[in-house]
Amino acid sequence: MTMNRNRQRLVEKLQSLDARYRQLMRGRTVPSPKALRVRTEMQTLRSQIDAIDRDAAERLALEKAPADEVLQVIAIPLLADVMNDIIASVDGMLMRHGCQETVFGDYVRTIRRATMAMVDTLARTEDRLPDLLSADDTLVDAIEKKLMTFIRQHVNITK
Repeated sequence: MTMNRNRQRLVEKLQSLDARYRQLMRGRTVPSPKALRVRTEMQTLRSQIDAIDRDAAERLALEKAPADEVLQVIAIPLLADVMNDIIASVDGMLMRHGCQETVFGDYVRTIRRATMAMVDTLARTEDRLPDLLSADDTLVDAIEKKLMTFIRQHVNITK
């Protein structure tokens, strides 16, 4: 539990430093010495957060867990890839209709960050989960098609 609080504090500090860095860089193309120090501190915080995430992923001890539970863990990056694909489509649709800067655009960006963070966290484990993302295009297409079929069957869409 303390690791979660520690990570949260680091994330909050990183966000604060990011805002400060942006302020220091406003109107500049070359960072000032102060901005460089802030950027270095941000990189240090990111590496600390990555280490905490790596430790959390490794604590799963996949080799000791029941097979069905391990399969669920492996399913996460695959579903994240499906979500990322759908999000890209939604993002494009929002952009075409001039709605990207709405609350839906915020949701899309939040989901994209979360899905990619899940994939990255699981990819950094020592167990090296199988690299299924490089071969999952057929799966992504099949799941999307199945989702759309389900939605069409349960929602009255006349267009």
